[in-house]
Amino acid sequence: MMEGNDTYRQMIEEIEDYAILRLDAKGIVMNWNKGAEKIKGYTSGEIIGKNFNLFYTEEDRANKLPERLIEQAANEGKAIDVGWRVKKDGTHFWGSILITAIHDESNKVIGFSKVTRDLTDKINAIESEEKFQKIFQASGVGIIITRDSDATITELNDAFAQMTGYPQQEFIGRTSVEVGIIIDPDARQKVISEVRKTGFAKHIETIIKHKSGSKLDVLISSEAMLLNGEKHAINYIYDITERKKAEKMEKDLVQTKEGFMKLFNASPSGMLVVDMEAGRMIEVNESFLKTFGYTRQEVIGLTANEIGFVSDETQVKSFGKLKEQGFLKNEEVPCCTKTGKEIDALFSVEMFEWENRQSFLASFHDITDIKEMEHKVIESESKYRKIIEEAGDVLYTSDGQGKFTYINQRVTALTEYSVQELIGKHFSILIAPQWQEIVRTSYQNQFKYKIRETLIEFLIHTKTGKEKWVEQVVIMQKEKDFVTGFQCVVRDVTERKKANLLLMEQKRIIEQKNKDILDSINYAKHIQEAIFPPEELVKELIPQSFILFKPKDIISGDFYWIEKFEDKTYIAAVDCTGHGVPGALLSIVGYNLLSKSINEHGHIKPSDILYELSNGINRTLRQTIESSGIKDTMDIALCSIDRETNVLEFAGAYNSLYLIRKGELIEIPADRFPIGVFLNGELQKFTNHQMQLEKGDTIYLFSDGYPDQFGGPKGKKLKYKEFKEILHSIQHQPMHEQKNTLNKTIEEWKWMSEEQTDDILIIGVRV
Repeated sequence: MMEGNDTYRQMIEEIEDYAILRLDAKGIVMNWNKGAEKIKGYTSGEIIGKNFNLFYTEEDRANKLPERLIEQAANEGKAIDVGWRVKKDGTHFWGSILITAIHDESNKVIGFSKVTRDLTDKINAIESEEKFQKIFQASGVGIIITRDSDATITELNDAFAQMTGYPQQEFIGRTSVEVGIIIDPDARQKVISEVRKTGFAKHIETIIKHKSGSKLDVLISSEAMLLNGEKHAINYIYDITERKKAEKMEKDLVQTKEGFMKLFNASPSGMLVVDMEAGRMIEVNESFLKTFGYTRQEVIGLTANEIGFVSDETQVKSFGKLKEQGFLKNEEVPCCTKTGKEIDALFSVEMFEWENRQSFLASFHDITDIKEMEHKVIESESKYRKIIEEAGDVLYTSDGQGKFTYINQRVTALTEYSVQELIGKHFSILIAPQWQEIVRTSYQNQFKYKIRETLIEFLIHTKTGKEKWVEQVVIMQKEKDFVTGFQCVVRDVTERKKANLLLMEQKRIIEQKNKDILDSINYAKHIQEAIFPPEELVKELIPQSFILFKPKDIISGDFYWIEKFEDKTYIAAVDCTGHGVPGALLSIVGYNLLSKSINEHGHIKPSDILYELSNGINRTLRQTIESSGIKDTMDIALCSIDRETNVLEFAGAYNSLYLIRKGELIEIPADRFPIGVFLNGELQKFTNHQMQLEKGDTIYLFSDGYPDQFGGPKGKKLKYKEFKEILHSIQHQPMHEQKNTLNKTIEEWKWMSEEQTDDILIIGVRV
């Protein structure tokens, strides 16, 4: 049994993926495993004995969340919580917590088990996706993502939907041709071909159709990307309809120099005229000067690289291309302003004659902001996809009907299905038959009550029929109060469930063993009570008396002994070594030896009785002067009262006798050694005290349990001085009330410490 417990405890302590704690009934940490040290950052020495609310944020503690979770677990058996928790270094982690109540055999809650998972990476992945979606949707540029294999649109932003006049749902799962926005299939095919061939397509002009039937001039740039293990393309669509109108006006006005110059200077686009042979600036407009920060005098007559707004390499490359084909169309050129700021510009250049010289007319647009937006979208997408694909758990999204729309590659290790086998399928394909209804109800309740986040455990079947336990965090996605789907994090908890089952079995075995032991101890209590003097004999021999007997455990190492022999009544308060079972066994030996001492051996003096008790203990337990180590012994206060003469005789081993006469407390001291002690090879003899009692005298015999009890506001011992003061204060009370007062006082004293320190025994007798 112990070997099994050690194995189980070692297994729990070695688990590193879960923080597993054992709490007492008030939330104090009693046990701490390696997983807790890894997740929370504390060593066991730093946390054992501390309250578990240390791991919660100040806001959660102010709202008494830890206390409410403990209360819920105590009332309902368990409590589940998900939220931010605090590590030792002050950083936060997203924790999934399960608190389970632990009961004793009477079904009283005696503590809790607490299992914590760190889901920070998964929540960060979800937040990264949300960040990506914010950038994606906030872009003023139209963006669509298409699958490479069939050009099907998988995602698009609001800007593109508004540009075309169609709602987003009309695009998802269809091609742009099927939607009906394509006018020039050749341009579309050119974009697809260039992306497949080179990985990108730059600034291809085409025309698309608005839902109303009007036409839009657009500029398309595309880049290849890998998404869910498949090739996709991210396409940026710029509406250049107004620019094209302006270009048409330019062509109409360019027929006259006057009209050309009006258009040239009024154009919102940067424009410049360059001598074809020398490459020098002939004319520039205000938009050019404003964009690059120069004055007209600083640029006229100079080449682009002399001015410094393009590099030598860029000028040679672009100028050569221009001379070769006679034009440039939507050429992306890196430039630099007068202050050194780098910008991206989109140039279109055509040859024309200026004052009888062959020249180039160039117009450009500053696309720096657009390029930065493209970079942010790609960076966010890349970071998000990397986090998702490298996550240790399965992450997936589903639509509002529960069909998989995305799953990361981790799903294969968990379920043996590939991503392609599951996309488009309903999530219930994985759920074990007996759990179908439970999981369905959980989703329905989340949907019905608009609960953003839930946590559920259930059983799944893999592709080959294996059973695995999983834990799933389900986050509901909404758009304008309409549920669009779910984001889920799934973890394999099969080994944890096995550990829990082992824990339950170990708990059952321990509870049964505890029950067997308690049954035996309770039976021993009945035997011990049967040996003690019956209440009728006590009342007959000492009518004005009380006995306050409070065992620390079920059975006691303290016992009282009352016997009548000839004209004398014998009373003893005895404290055996230890308490509980060991003390109780010794108490039975002591009780029998005391009775034999007077009834069989004829000893009548208390000192002789104690000497015979010492002899008997050593004989019974085979203790000799030569034996070493701890000896079993007892402390005792023993007196006899002659019922005819009221003469008191007393002998004691460590425990004295108190006599209170007319408000004065008289202490009859005991010898300062216990029963069964040898000195110089001989067994110690005890001192016999004798005195005459007077009417109204009250005597007290006791063990050390009452004055040694810890408690009070400082958690200290009560002590003998305070014990004497209590006895003084109750002399006016009848004996039965004295017992009640003593009991109430010690209960109030030990309230702060909660635990009784030792067995308590006080015998009071009034003459």
